Amino acid sequence: MRFNFSRTLFILLMVLAVCKTAWATAEWQVLQNIRLDAKPVDVIVAADNRWIYLLNDRGRLLIYGTNGQLRDRIDVGPDIDRIKAGPREDLVFLISQTRSTVQLISVSVIESIDTSSAPFKGPADAPITVAVFSDFQ
Repeated sequence: MRFNFSRTLFILLMVLAVCKTAWATAEWQVLQNIRLDAKPVDVIVAADNRWIYLLNDRGRLLIYGTNGQLRDRIDVGPDIDRIKAGPREDLVFLISQTRSTVQLISVSVIESIDTSSAPFKGPADAPITVAVFSDFQ
């Protein structure tokens, strides 16, 4: 019995000596730091990777561009404690465990285009501006 134990221990030690552990190397870098005025609760990325939605502990849904620029704030209420990305880029689920509710909201971020120096037709103080990009090559 002692012979079998010694032989098994010897074989085990030889296998461990031959097989070395290989560690993978991971490279990483901080691409951006976003300074917040309240504690973050949850964060998601839109399906099209254009928007980052961040929920803070004050009940605000903050919308950031992927460049880290704050685009808008939506007050959703302090009882919302989680968010989930919807099946489309404009849909966000707001989850409240205290109220036992799930809300589905549609978010449309409106882009402003500076047309003050562009040529125009019609009155300068028109309530709607239609921008036509016709000079593409």
